Amino acid sequence: MEQAGLVVERAADADAAIARVEQGEQFDVVLLAPQVTDPVRAAQRMHSLDRLGAVLVLSEADGEAELRHALMKAPFLAGDVSLVVARDAESLVEEIAAAAARTQGRREAAAARKKRRETPPPLSARYLGTLLDSAPIGLVTLDQGGGVVGWNKRAGEMLAVPEVEALGLRFAELFEASDRERLSVLIANLGTAGLGDEGQVFERKGQSFELTGARFAIRSGEEGALVILQDVTKRLTAERELELQRALMAAQADSSMVGIAVITLDGAVERMNRRWTQMWGVDAEMIRRDRAAATQAMLDQVVDPDAFLAGTTQLAKSSGGEFRDEVALKDGRTIERYATHVRDESGELIGRIWFHTDISEHRREEEALRFLSDATNLLSSSLDYATALQRVAELAVPRIADRCVIDIADADAPVSEAAAGVILTGTSQLLGATMIVPIKIRGTVFGAITFTGRESCRVYDEDDVTLAEELARRAAIAIDNSRVHAELRDVARTLQESLLPPHLPAVRNLELAARFRPAGPGMQVGGDFYDIFETGPEQWGIALGDVCGKGADAAALTALTRYTVRAAAMYEQGPDGVLRVLNEALLRQRSDFRFTTLVYCVLDLAGDRPELRVACGGHPRPLLLRPDGTTQAIGVIGPLLGVLPDATFGEQRLQLDEGDVLALYTDGLTDALAPAHMLSEDDLLATLAACRGLTAGEVSQRLEQVALGGDATRVPRDDIALVVAKLGA
Repeated sequence: MEQAGLVVERAADADAAIARVEQGEQFDVVLLAPQVTDPVRAAQRMHSLDRLGAVLVLSEADGEAELRHALMKAPFLAGDVSLVVARDAESLVEEIAAAAARTQGRREAAAARKKRRETPPPLSARYLGTLLDSAPIGLVTLDQGGGVVGWNKRAGEMLAVPEVEALGLRFAELFEASDRERLSVLIANLGTAGLGDEGQVFERKGQSFELTGARFAIRSGEEGALVILQDVTKRLTAERELELQRALMAAQADSSMVGIAVITLDGAVERMNRRWTQMWGVDAEMIRRDRAAATQAMLDQVVDPDAFLAGTTQLAKSSGGEFRDEVALKDGRTIERYATHVRDESGELIGRIWFHTDISEHRREEEALRFLSDATNLLSSSLDYATALQRVAELAVPRIADRCVIDIADADAPVSEAAAGVILTGTSQLLGATMIVPIKIRGTVFGAITFTGRESCRVYDEDDVTLAEELARRAAIAIDNSRVHAELRDVARTLQESLLPPHLPAVRNLELAARFRPAGPGMQVGGDFYDIFETGPEQWGIALGDVCGKGADAAALTALTRYTVRAAAMYEQGPDGVLRVLNEALLRQRSDFRFTTLVYCVLDLAGDRPELRVACGGHPRPLLLRPDGTTQAIGVIGPLLGVLPDATFGEQRLQLDEGDVLALYTDGLTDALAPAHMLSEDDLLATLAACRGLTAGEVSQRLEQVALGGDATRVPRDDIALVVAKLGA
């Protein structure tokens, strides 16, 4: 990235990145990683906040087609939003660099336009504007790039834009978006031999302007253009009315897919095409013979007759404008109605024309996409696929079925014969009001989904099966992901358990308790560990540590640390010597600069009074609770292990008494709710003081409860390892 001149800033998630852009930060490129939930929504939001910036949606190769389709279908993504498949780092850097260059070019162009607008018009342009202000037509001078240099008073009145605001703005930007490219071509092709014979018409805010012009020199010989504007709105209105009359004649074509009816002011039917009759079962002759009966025949088909009549009345009461709405029919169809007034050549109102379009299929596709989107959100909301599938079944009823049953192939629950057949063949079945689709991915069938619509008299078709199969495919992905996560959790748990003692030893006059709680969902092996082992007659070693990182590398370092401590304890008399041997071993066997923190205690129970020796290597000090309720932190903090070649470690000796409680812990205990809330050593000492008289197990439980804020369901930010030893038990 640095070689390509790119500076990367990371955000915790898509919402955090969106928040930064909302606060005004500008980035040349926003890269959405494959892990981002709903990347289409994130891309839409980013693009709406910064339309000059670029958005790259990073996809894995196997998800490219689906994500590309989603981006193509998504609305409001007309800017620089691209899909990139992560094949190698070099190509990804090239894509990011190219996107950054495009953004920088757009920002530079925008800045140049702003500068031109802020620059006062030159004297020549002002003089031209003053001279021609009295002209009845609009006159506009443009620079070589099509930017406004100046215009006369009439042009400003017609366009309703102050001249100072238009200076430097591309003239084409003042017109409707659909006309801008055509206007830019017209300006670019203006000749130098005088005004053209014929102009072209362009629209702006409901008005029509005919434009023509010619090229000439401005600004000391710089090439520019003079554009002449004429307001032709009234003329075009008359022409459009004539075209409407012609369109009415053409509307009789039976091939039209739109129902068309032309109605006179008194409500009589002037013309009605065949499609209208097919749509409503009513023709022009029926209406002429008995208007009330024909109208009632149409009203009997709609869900809301009052709303149907209100639309007709609303248009009839208006002397201009248009009317548009949608009508739901009892048979499930949706009809879009559009109506407008018809005028003669003099502009007098002579009738109305209605267009009815069956948009049932369009609405059905929209509902299907909305349903699949909701289902996807539910499926991705939980790694417990049984819970997610239950939510999807509840979503399906009543939107696409009256009853929905999801059968999983390896579940203990019985499977219906029909569902079993679909699971066996992997092929969908359509049986009128019932359809059964397999839940499968990559050739593996996980189960089947049965949809039944008998109660509402649904009759499914092939489009319904396609929708159901897409839902089942997404369910299969959720099940597959859930199983993969479960397998990863099992592997991580098994590996983690192998790095901890299977059980605590039974020691005379000593009660032991230990706790280990992983952070997050337990998908990775943590670096926290503890170990308790015998080092001699009535002498025990207690080790508790935290290695850098997580995953396989952390597991390897944990194993090296644990077994090196055990081996060193056999010949080193003091804990400081054990730490020194461990430090040398880490430096000798590891070259990845991973470090370890460790507290190691030797508890000698052979004498009249138990003796404790403590040494710490970059680790929080152990805590000691006396029977009288006093507490203290013991041990001397030494340097991190595996960092300094000549590190030295201090040792502290203490005499213990019956009832003393020793607590060793990792920083996951103090940082469990970080950064919102962190515990200090004093906080832990205060908690320990309140544990007077409790057993070792109760003390460990109390410390963990305090770390989690009293809520055992909370997931700690970091792994927690905790060992408590109580004398005299």
